[in-house]
Amino acid sequence: MKVVFYSVPILLLLQVSLSSGDVMNGTMKLMMVQALWRHGDRTPTETYHNDKFTEQDWVFGGGGWGQLTPIGMRQHMQLGQKLRARYVNGQPYQFLNRRYDQQEIFVRSTDKNRTLLSAFSNMVGMYGSNNENASLPGYDYPDVPGWPAGFVPIPIHTIPDAEDHLLSVDNACALQDTIWEMAKTTDIVSSYFNRSDVKSLMGNLTNYCGEDINPENLWILFNALKIEKQYYPLKFQQTTPWYSDSLFEQIDIVNSQVQDFQNGLGLEGVIKNGIDIGKYLRKIRGGTLVNDIYNHMNRKTQCTSNNGKECTYTNRLKFFAYSAHDTTLYALFSLLGVAHLAVQPRGYPLYSACVIMEQWQDIQTNQTYFKMIYHRHENDTLNNVITSGIPGCNGNDYCPLSVLKNYSDVYKPEMEMNQDSAFNVKSFSPPNIILLLHIDACQQMSICTSGCVPDCYLKTEFQSFQYDMGVNFTMVSAISIVGLFALTGFATSYTDGTKELVFVQTLWRHGDRSPTKTFPTDPYQESAWTFGGGGWGQLSPTGMRQHLNLGKMLRDRYVTNYQFFPTKYNAKQIYVRSTDVNRTIISAMSNLLGQYGQDDGSSVPDVDYPAVAGWPKGFVPIAVHTVDDDTDHLGNMESTCPFREQVWNLAKTSDEVKNFTNSDKVQSMLAKLTNYTGQTVDIDNLWIITNALYIEQIYFNDSIRAKNSWFTDDLYAQADAINDQVQLYQNGIFKNMPNMVNGHDVGVLTRKIRGGPILNDMVMHMNIKLACQGMTTPNCTWINNLKNYVYSAHDTTIYAFFSALLIEEYAVKPSGGYPLYSAAVLLELYVDSADKKPYFKMIYHEQDGSGFKTITQGIQGCSSDYCSLDVLRNFSATIQPDQPIDQWCYSDLNKYSGLNTVSMLLLAVILAVQYNFFGLF
Repeated sequence: MKVVFYSVPILLLLQVSLSSGDVMNGTMKLMMVQALWRHGDRTPTETYHNDKFTEQDWVFGGGGWGQLTPIGMRQHMQLGQKLRARYVNGQPYQFLNRRYDQQEIFVRSTDKNRTLLSAFSNMVGMYGSNNENASLPGYDYPDVPGWPAGFVPIPIHTIPDAEDHLLSVDNACALQDTIWEMAKTTDIVSSYFNRSDVKSLMGNLTNYCGEDINPENLWILFNALKIEKQYYPLKFQQTTPWYSDSLFEQIDIVNSQVQDFQNGLGLEGVIKNGIDIGKYLRKIRGGTLVNDIYNHMNRKTQCTSNNGKECTYTNRLKFFAYSAHDTTLYALFSLLGVAHLAVQPRGYPLYSACVIMEQWQDIQTNQTYFKMIYHRHENDTLNNVITSGIPGCNGNDYCPLSVLKNYSDVYKPEMEMNQDSAFNVKSFSPPNIILLLHIDACQQMSICTSGCVPDCYLKTEFQSFQYDMGVNFTMVSAISIVGLFALTGFATSYTDGTKELVFVQTLWRHGDRSPTKTFPTDPYQESAWTFGGGGWGQLSPTGMRQHLNLGKMLRDRYVTNYQFFPTKYNAKQIYVRSTDVNRTIISAMSNLLGQYGQDDGSSVPDVDYPAVAGWPKGFVPIAVHTVDDDTDHLGNMESTCPFREQVWNLAKTSDEVKNFTNSDKVQSMLAKLTNYTGQTVDIDNLWIITNALYIEQIYFNDSIRAKNSWFTDDLYAQADAINDQVQLYQNGIFKNMPNMVNGHDVGVLTRKIRGGPILNDMVMHMNIKLACQGMTTPNCTWINNLKNYVYSAHDTTIYAFFSALLIEEYAVKPSGGYPLYSAAVLLELYVDSADKKPYFKMIYHEQDGSGFKTITQGIQGCSSDYCSLDVLRNFSATIQPDQPIDQWCYSDLNKYSGLNTVSMLLLAVILAVQYNFFGLF
């Protein structure tokens, strides 16, 4: 199906300036700014046994532990306004563009809701306020009902929490644990922990709290008491009679001393087993970050006189932000020797504290300097320069970059913080058989004490269950393990006859965008595309509107009609995963704005969002989680995967593909396009041409034929039809199936490595949802609460998913091609109360303006709108990757023989019995 080409008001031609002049301070030129901030005000992350406050008391930010509150949102919006004043409005520097430019700003966050939402809120302050009329409706955001005036969505990037050793300094790290255990045996730490007043305090607190309180977990109590007193002073006084301000001060003093020890402070030069304890703790906790900050500055310096392609990104980048935690800031301060200068009289940095590292270059000497500024709390300014306190800076506000290089060199970790040469799995899945194999391997190799190996730790937080393997325990159903769980009693508010809806998964394509690249002779190069922050592959206001509309439709279906999703945003009931590109992240933000950000009274001011000037009225920020694009084998079909390339190269040697490629029709078209476009065009890069021409017909339909005299509708149609056939082959769909080459079925292999991971991920979620019914173990809590899992991705992702199910043509009829902008697949899981069996229903949204249509019957083995889940399980088993996908991607096709799935499954079942893990299925 092809969308009708239409004319769009060419706001692109307004030629709004996106450049700003050099910022000078005498002979010093501002080169780049890096900002590291702590999240804003939040709820407690956990509490103690006797606490009368429970998780249900914390309703802010979607509800639950550790969520950002409206106060925290306001704090970061105001910090963003301060950053705008300093770097945009000329108070004192007019360094950044008035309008959001995605090429000069990048924001990275830890994978926690509170840090993601703090970053969102900060960007509202920097670029999302309509106070200055800096943003243009219909150009930077859609000028339509339901979109807050002036709100410019800006993407926030992250990586899974278990992999983040840059910003999550308390992440699972066996090396850090080992060094800390050594530290506790030193005279300094041991004598402090065993001091009579400290032991007495711990004993009293243990009695009060009903659980063991010790110096290492004291932070939990400190945290809970502080926040409870802030939000519920009367109830707190009544339910915590043992509390006093003097007692809290004692807790604060001990907790602060412990965190100093944990950051290596007070342990300088203390040697244990030949290891400098203080140095190693600072290296592990802050070394990676100081290296990252220095490397940005160093590369900026190196690229100053280099305009080559390798420096394009760096030369454009002006502002890099890290959204993280108090522990992150304190680790950096501790490493640079300014911890007690920055935090007085003690304790960790406060909410919305921010350290700014400005890079300056003396244009006369070409010497590079850095300047460190500290914003201590929400009422502070950005005028506190603390560079002079860093040892080596000699009391100067501008410190030579060589000083930072020295810190970077001294504290650089010896190896990648998430690297282990013996065993490396990118991320964890929920408890499953393959995970058991990995845990067993970790234990047998005894590598959990050899370095930072987060993969050897089984987490219980929802974020830690993100799955990027492609292999899971869905095959258990194939050998009839029956009776492990009952399928009754699901808490759902929607039924269709005897079918009860229990879970929804949504996979959508991003909205309308600019081309991701083009050909050399194209008159519409990157400078022509200035919406969505400007540049290649950016979501347009039209794309934002398309997803706003889809979000409203999803709300109508699941909130209004089915009454299945909550009326207002609930952090436990929805999880959104996006590929790590701007257009999919902003599509998710736009969609969620349609679902939960409408100013219709469903959300409560100062509970769900801050009711303050500058905040988009009714906008509820919702976390969007990402995975590094190169390793995202679920959502990004172009992720780094040599094995996939080998399979495709093998497929191209098949008779079917060779006959197609060498046909007169194809060769003639490729030759014409090679002549017209200024580059060699083949079946692998043909999509670049057709994609650029497709989008240019939308935005420049009146001029494309004049500027590209060779362009005709017929030529485009022929080239597009060829590309449609190529993408069928690239997704493992051949006219002759199986298509055997050198003993390999290239169709099955392709579908396994492209659509296999995401289909298996969806089936895995449904299996766990069913398995956890009636269970209250921590490993089941997240899935029992979860009602909606979202993937924000690409046309290639949906097409790979359809190809895995052999419904690619059925789903995108009548004329083939990839799914259109804002196309979406809804996969609904039902349980029949009569036969106690699970069923699924598949619904497709073709494009903006279309409704939802049920397509379940297009799947082989499904004869009605509701189909047995076993059908989907069987497809999943057939095309599941033969190894964890991040390992399989680096396999050698020449050595590939496939795995005996049944044997592997039987081994998995034996392990499940051995470890008594069947209760998790």
